[in-house]
Amino acid sequence: MAGLYIHIPFCKQACTYCDFYFETSRKHRADFVHRLLGEMEMVTAERPDFTSEKIETIYFGGGTPSQLTAVEINQLLEKIRLLWNVSMEVEITLEMNPDDVKKGYLAEIVDAGINRISMGVQTFNPERLRFMNRAHSREEAHLALEALQQSGCRSWTADLIYGNPDQDEADLMQDIDALLEYNPPHVSAYSLTVEPKTKLGSMVRKNIVKPAEDDLVSRHMKVVTESLGKAGIERYEVSNFARPGHESRHNSSYWTHTNYLGLGPSAHSLWWDADGKGATRWSNEPKLAGYMQRGEENSPLFRQFEPEFLDKKALAEERMLIGLRTARGVKEESLAQRYNYKLNADQRSWIARMRKEGYIQPERDGEAGVRLSDRGLMLADYIALQIISRG
Repeated sequence: MAGLYIHIPFCKQACTYCDFYFETSRKHRADFVHRLLGEMEMVTAERPDFTSEKIETIYFGGGTPSQLTAVEINQLLEKIRLLWNVSMEVEITLEMNPDDVKKGYLAEIVDAGINRISMGVQTFNPERLRFMNRAHSREEAHLALEALQQSGCRSWTADLIYGNPDQDEADLMQDIDALLEYNPPHVSAYSLTVEPKTKLGSMVRKNIVKPAEDDLVSRHMKVVTESLGKAGIERYEVSNFARPGHESRHNSSYWTHTNYLGLGPSAHSLWWDADGKGATRWSNEPKLAGYMQRGEENSPLFRQFEPEFLDKKALAEERMLIGLRTARGVKEESLAQRYNYKLNADQRSWIARMRKEGYIQPERDGEAGVRLSDRGLMLADYIALQIISRG
């Protein structure tokens, strides 16, 4: 199986915390769609191996993909179906903002093939929405969630952000309770991260904003996990929660090193080499202007920026870093068979100590591996790095 990621770089405005690539001007939207269609043709012509595997997931990310019209989304999906072998059970996700969620638009994109919507609510608090510089209001968030419920879309998810400055647990519970009113099949909940090149990063450097303390963020994570769990929405990755059968297949494929191809400016790709000895990761031109220009110059695959070959050891260590953030953890058998990676005595000793202290769950019968407890998931990156450093 393989996945496609399509980066749509347009946004109405810049959120204070966002570090993804986006453009607030949409004057080049039509030309961009034309160029993106051209990239699809170029990629499949130059690298037939990119079409050898069945496409199981397609993800429109950004930016704000809902800035495209339903007609443009349909054009892109028709081209994908023409050039790739797309599974009958394909998961096709489109990211949206609440202010773009209209019943007519939803009906059109669902008819085009979108069967999963990812909506960035972030918060229902009006003051916090203004602080984040979100384009929607609390009222629009409620209307959008109601529309999603009635859309007939197979699945959908909503984002929440916790660990905000001056946000207490009662404020967080108000956001969670408001979202649970709509019985979401999936929730992504992230702690507010201060990225240096964002407006929020500048505000923190100037002491205009003081980030939440780590202890408060940890308490917020616990509140989110317990509240969603009581509602039947279980955590399957540090920041992702789902009812059974509604886990994101696309994101899960990243965590298991499934081949994926990124299209559009700044999109990343990872593809295993034919000999199975490793994989190559690369990224597209990171700016819209350069992406459009390089396409006109007929440059190969509209890329390549810092292509990186990852041998099996590097992939195994990355698998450990990503896999330990999931509820399934990492199986020793998988590490050995796919990556030729075996835990040594020092690693096993440290894992045994962490298991005794309650950070790592007991082994299942006949299934050796590492799965973190809820307590351990709060320290997932630290634990993974400690295991890797002993390798």
